[in-house]
Amino acid sequence: MIRSLYGQVIFVLLILAVVFLTQLWLSRDSLITFTENQKSISQTYDNLGLVYELERDVIDLQRNLLIYKETASDISVQRFYTIMERVENKLDVFHQHVAVDTRLKVDRKLITRMEGHLNDYQDNFTSVINGRSKREEIIIEITQQLNDLGEQGKALHKKGSNQLIEIQLRISLLSKSFKDYLISPDGEFIDKFKLESASLKSFISSDRKSKPLLKLNNKLKKRFIRLTHVTRGYIYLVNVVMAGSASEFLYLSDKIRKEVEFEKDELIAETQKSTESIRVNNNAMAVVSILIILIIAWFLSKRILLPIEGITDVFRVLAKGDEVDSIPSTDRTDEVGDLAKAAAVFHEKNKQTHELLERSQDMIANQEVMNIQLEQEKDKAEAAAQSKSMFLANMSHEIRTPMNGIVGLVDLVLTTDLTTKQKKYVNRIAYSGQIMMNVINDILDFSKIEAGKMEMERVDFEINAVIENLISAMI
Repeated sequence: MIRSLYGQVIFVLLILAVVFLTQLWLSRDSLITFTENQKSISQTYDNLGLVYELERDVIDLQRNLLIYKETASDISVQRFYTIMERVENKLDVFHQHVAVDTRLKVDRKLITRMEGHLNDYQDNFTSVINGRSKREEIIIEITQQLNDLGEQGKALHKKGSNQLIEIQLRISLLSKSFKDYLISPDGEFIDKFKLESASLKSFISSDRKSKPLLKLNNKLKKRFIRLTHVTRGYIYLVNVVMAGSASEFLYLSDKIRKEVEFEKDELIAETQKSTESIRVNNNAMAVVSILIILIIAWFLSKRILLPIEGITDVFRVLAKGDEVDSIPSTDRTDEVGDLAKAAAVFHEKNKQTHELLERSQDMIANQEVMNIQLEQEKDKAEAAAQSKSMFLANMSHEIRTPMNGIVGLVDLVLTTDLTTKQKKYVNRIAYSGQIMMNVINDILDFSKIEAGKMEMERVDFEINAVIENLISAMI
């Protein structure tokens, strides 16, 4: 068990941090999984959109192909190649998605086959364009040959003759069969054209004047047969080969779409399962976290808050100076125990303080008595000092009077004729008298000091005389 309250709090915080980090890690892991699944589902929807767009564009290619088959317009050709380029780009993008997304289980061979059918479709369309161009050239040649037949017939026969009328009739029937075939290239109109051509040939062969038309009729029949071959060729490409390629492309795209949809359904199911797992884990973790928080709250309340509150109440009582019955938590070894022990010490100090206060009150009472006695002694001392000062002042005045007489007489003696030795002795007497006068003056000054009337004087003096007097006094 951790004894320090600081260590206990740190331990509790570490538990909270571990719980929080665990929940954060689980949430992060769940979020990453969910995000990846969502990205995969979004990518799957994008792939489905690409497949649907490919199918739509292939159908659009077929529609433009049929339009070109009927009209041979340049706009249809441009539109076809534009759509073809778009289909190729989308197919490349889808191929890249399959290569990048490892979770997308699509057979790449299907995409390769789709690309092959798309290339064949484009090549066949080029063949259709070439066949259509040859057909137009042949149609122009046949139209020109029909015109040549009519002109040649007019050149060989007179206008209004029965032969000319018969030839023009047969040529018109032949031209009608040709136009009917252009409108609807069916075998019926081919047979009709051949029948009309044979009828015209039979009539030309019976008429000697019209025999030059026989060669033109044969050329016309050959060109028409060539036209039927070319027409059948590009119609076969359009109706059979290219339609088969488109159907195969759509079949493959349908298979890919089903695979992508299956993968999408699996991802959605996996995402739902993952979401449910995340929800369960989060709920379980939330319950565990709440339990741990409740346990920690109970621990903090029991081990820290309630003991601190009890000790706080004890300090409030002690702060008022009241007595307490007992101090809780003194047996603990942590900071709360230290506080309890401090409260016990504070309690003891309070007791000592009360005792010291009582002692101090007694001492103060004694001190007041002593102060009164001291004041009385002080008054006595001051009276004695005043008497002493008065005595000293009176004595100094009494001594000063005869000293003035002595000094005066010494000064008078110095004015008389004296020997050198006498004069020396008298000077010493005068100096000693002067010293005595100074001592008397100092006593008077001491009295003035005690009376508070002392004033400082500032006078000139001879330093040499002072030194000489000192030397004289010492000799």
